[in-house]
Amino acid sequence: EAVLINPNLEVGIDLQNYTDKIMRINKRFMSEPEFKDADGDTWKTLVYWCSKEALFKYYALGNVDFREELFVFPFNMEQKGYLKAQIYKGEKPIDVNLFYEKYPDYMLVYTLNL
Repeated sequence: EAVLINPNLEVGIDLQNYTDKIMRINKRFMSEPEFKDADGDTWKTLVYWCSKEALFKYYALGNVDFREELFVFPFNMEQKGYLKAQIYKGEKPIDVNLFYEKYPDYMLVYTLNL
């Protein structure tokens, strides 16, 4: 379990156990550039999944298409790192900063827009 609270900022967080099952549904939530960037890597696919879940929670208004309206820019997979993302709802994309941390059996991703 994970909790992220900030009285002044919108936040989002997601935590996912490592599982190969994510590879069965990756085309449902990843755009073509994201799919190509992950290149079949389960850990990287988990980063994309957790990122989109964190973006969904950050946005907090629901009715979001993970594949078409939430975009995570390509990145180099490390033990932990920084991601740039955008939410495409309304007239102008919303820029969001994300951070990820890889643990032995799970992935953690959270927003941090200061």
